[in-house]
Amino acid sequence: MSVAPAVARGSGPETGAPFSGSTTGAPTSPATQPSSKRSTAWSNTVATFASALGGGDDAERLIATSVIPDALVHQFDRSRNGSLASLRAMSRTMTLIAARGYPSTPETLATDLAADIQDAPVPAELKRRLTPADENDLKRANIVAAKWIANSLLTSGRNPVGLIVLWSDQPVETHPEIVAAAAGNATPAANGPDRSSDDDPAGRLPLFVVVRGQSIDDRFVITQICYGNPLRMGDD
Repeated sequence: MSVAPAVARGSGPETGAPFSGSTTGAPTSPATQPSSKRSTAWSNTVATFASALGGGDDAERLIATSVIPDALVHQFDRSRNGSLASLRAMSRTMTLIAARGYPSTPETLATDLAADIQDAPVPAELKRRLTPADENDLKRANIVAAKWIANSLLTSGRNPVGLIVLWSDQPVETHPEIVAAAAGNATPAANGPDRSSDDDPAGRLPLFVVVRGQSIDDRFVITQICYGNPLRMGDD
């Protein structure tokens, strides 16, 4: 898996504007340092898991480090549970666009994603879809994104959450293992759906992975994973 320029960011002041209510650039007081360290630790866990999704010789160790063995795994648009194996089959050929960890449900998810996508190697149409047109649209998008991630992970808003976004620069039909994993099949389909074009990324797979974490023995681990393509869900 290749890595795009903007990855593995946390939720510090540099990602807080314009609706977070935080003071960008304000010095960190001693009283807030423990919280900042916890936020950094959780962001590192999300980044570790994102790296593991790319496969490689170290993937198993990274998974064991960042995800509990009985983590709940499911897909956005399917009633049955997903599996970590299917997710890894889908992600191993993809480019990592963003990996962000938040200490609680974020107020700036759409803002952060729009910033990450700008320099990413994805089609212009996808950038347009993920970039709100103006401040009013951005405000609405942040509200919708907060509700989406909270509902996907069944969180009250106080749990640490994370977002990982990956992109395949190849049409779906060239990756039968992705088609099989997305369909929940044990073996690859002979021919994947041909939905690709140079102008419309619908035939390619922006993959969204949202995670929920928990602090166990002074470290953060992922306890819940939800993945899929909410953009395609919105089109259907």
